[in-house]
Amino acid sequence: MIPVYLHLGLMSAAFLAMSSGIVVSRFCKKKKWWLKVHKGLNITAAVMVLSAVVIIAISVRTSGGPHFRVSHAFYGAAALILIASTPALGFAMFKTKDKTKIAGLKKLHRWSGRITIVLMAAAIIAGFSLLGIF
Repeated sequence: MIPVYLHLGLMSAAFLAMSSGIVVSRFCKKKKWWLKVHKGLNITAAVMVLSAVVIIAISVRTSGGPHFRVSHAFYGAAALILIASTPALGFAMFKTKDKTKIAGLKKLHRWSGRITIVLMAAAIIAGFSLLGIF
């Protein structure tokens, strides 16, 4: 049961870090430090998510159970894909020189982040449901 609690703790912390990163990007853009904090929080969240996924995947594998049998796993997998692609979009904004591409990447990055946080919330609710909390 310990891997489940580690997974829960890491994912909860990742959700809080990512939410904080979104709040910083939304409300602190006039501060010089906002981008560093935004990047730091979201990279930290991504590392926590990846760690939590590895922990629970190993736990499920050793128990002999199937990996994708509940909605929690599907929400989590979709969020994981976006957790990997959202920062890539953000970094791509700084690598391209074409201003029309930058605007499109910025819009895609913002929407990807919004959808990621919604999917993470859905995964959390589905996970709590599995534990009998909801």
